[in-house]
Amino acid sequence: MTTANSTPPIIGTSLAKRREAAADAQRRFQTDPLYDRRTPNPGPVHTPEVRRDLVWGEPVSTPKPPLVIRRPLYKRPFDIAVTLLVLLVALPVMAVIALLVRLGSPGPLLYAGERLGRDGKTFRCFKFRSMYLGADDLLEEVLADDAGKRKEFHDTAKLKDDPRITPIGNLLRRTSLDELPQLLNVLRGDMSLVGPRPVPYDESLRYGLWIEQVQTVRPGLTGAWQVSGRNDISYRERAQLDFVYSATHTLLGDLKILAKTVMVVLRPSNSGAY
Repeated sequence: MTTANSTPPIIGTSLAKRREAAADAQRRFQTDPLYDRRTPNPGPVHTPEVRRDLVWGEPVSTPKPPLVIRRPLYKRPFDIAVTLLVLLVALPVMAVIALLVRLGSPGPLLYAGERLGRDGKTFRCFKFRSMYLGADDLLEEVLADDAGKRKEFHDTAKLKDDPRITPIGNLLRRTSLDELPQLLNVLRGDMSLVGPRPVPYDESLRYGLWIEQVQTVRPGLTGAWQVSGRNDISYRERAQLDFVYSATHTLLGDLKILAKTVMVVLRPSNSGAY
């Protein structure tokens, strides 16, 4: 139940109205809704009208954006059917990749990192391992010794020249083939074929006021970010793409993203992936 002053979720409205609502919320939080990644969990406090958060380390009070709930009935059956078809082609490729990862460096075949899914629920997101063992310790050393890389990682949560990545891992990341095991996440219902990026908790803090809208849908194996420049765009732009997608996605839009994803895999030099 909503109060007279609260903004209810927008459910079952037309695409034009959903886009208008998403654009309005985006304009109202354009100033800088992203958290500083160094900010610890601020423990947001909710009231019907106001959400108090830390934005770049400073306490602010702003109206909470309306949630645009978009969960069409076609999406889950579509995910399952397409994933099963893709697996018929992908399984031999995955077998070859598994062999290369195993021979390339010691360590497990898969990496299963904890990510936030729909409604903020956590799940294990599968990828082919692309980093050396002890990657977290190596990252701390690199960031402590190199101010340039420290700024790059702060701005993008990525490193273009990342010493943690194995030679085969570099190839897998540039072609996005390291994400093929996420087809299992799609079958399990953790993810969708198309959706926002699956992010860990500490990275989700950077979405600030946008995160609740983003988490109204399942994260995707691919999405608007992956076909819009990927790591060549700023973190703010990534968050905006996820925010707008979660409120406006359609079957036609998902098909377009899937088609563009195929082209990104076939032409990785222009994808912005690393």
